[in-house]
Parts: sequence; structure tokens; C-alpha cells
Amino acid sequence: MNASSSTVNEPSEQAVGECRSPVRALALRTVRSNDADEHAGNLTGWKQRYDQLGAGSFVGELAERQLPDMQVFCEQTSRQLRQSCRGWDNSYWFGLSESATPSRVNGRLCPQQHLIIRPGEESFELVTPDRYRLFGVVVKKTALHAASAV
Repeated sequence: MNASSSTVNEPSEQAVGECRSPVRALALRTVRSNDADEHAGNLTGWKQRYDQLGAGSFVGELAERQLPDMQVFCEQTSRQLRQSCRGWDNSYWFGLSESATPSRVNGRLCPQQHLIIRPGEESFELVTPDRYRLFGVVVKKTALHAASAV
């Protein structure tokens, strides 16, 4: 089982298969990892630890785009994981699973295509199945308030 707690902002870049984005306006950072320890640190600005729960070799893929006050990403993992996560301070995280098998957030079942919303500064636990794919958006609270000001 693999576990790590870190934040890595500049991992080596590699092509990411199905997480490729058609949007090319801002730089897309793509990373591929063969170790859950390493993969936990690949999402910019997050504090994470991944424990691999399933046997077998691990492959993790991440594609992320940094915008002013926002982060958009697609993450795929090959093995079942327990992810201890904490996002950006003063932000909201919106996550959408595209996997056929449900995941769990803080012990609660999240069916396929269920929207997960968490305050960035609050830690949470995400338990994911084998072959998991997640789309995520992080938005700073100040940017969200400014965009919705009437």
C-alpha cells in the first residue's frame, strides 16, 4: 500500500491519454505517475495523501489548467484509493465522477455522476474504486462573489 503527504507544483510533464482537454487558451499541465505516493502530490496547491487499497500496479494521470483564481482538472487512477484531501484555502471545490462504480466522501456513498462540493480549507476523505475518473473545478471564494455581484 502506498501513502504520501505532499504538495508538488512542478512534476515532469507527460502526455495524459483520456484527460486531454480541447481548450488550448491557457497552458495545460499533464502528469503521469506509476506510484500513488507520487501521484498524491501532483495536484497543484492541494495537500493530499493517497493509500492504495487494491493490489496491483498503479497508474495515475492528471491534466490540470490554472486560470486566475481557478483550477480545472481531470484525474484518473487505476487502483482503489483512500484519498485524504485538502484543497485551496478560501475556495470551493466541485467534483464530478465519471466512473461506473460509486465512490465515497467522508463515508457517504456518491453514485456515478454525482456532484461533490467541498469548502477548500476543509479536509475530507475520498474513497475511489479501480479505474476512477474525476473532473474537478476549484474556484476562489472572492472570484465567485465578484462574478455574482449585482
